[in-house]
Amino acid sequence: MPLIPLFLQAVVIPGSVLNDPSVGVQWKLSKDDGDITEWSVDYTGEMAKLSDVIETSIWTLADGLTKISESHTDNIATVKISGGVEGQKYNCVNTIATGISGETFTRTQRLTVKQVTQ
Repeated sequence: MPLIPLFLQAVVIPGSVLNDPSVGVQWKLSKDDGDITEWSVDYTGEMAKLSDVIETSIWTLADGLTKISESHTDNIATVKISGGVEGQKYNCVNTIATGISGETFTRTQRLTVKQVTQ
């Protein structure tokens, strides 16, 4: 399994913690409201089980965030994001379709915008 840099990893947390049962994953790091940052979801486990790869990946961002670009590899879906208001949490939804089996997966990530100190 490929190693994913810390800034691309996600941590699973109970949906009830977020007061939104549809959101079960939160990115470990936050972004400053002035940053343009890249965020990813790793589907390596799902792709390995299916012996498949990501064919398409579409990101839908909550109002207040701007999608600069989106891309994917065989196993990882990535989005570059700017914007947001300090103190707010935003849902970022990724939907992928696989190339061989035609399976579809949707993951909702929670992104927190806060002042990042150096």
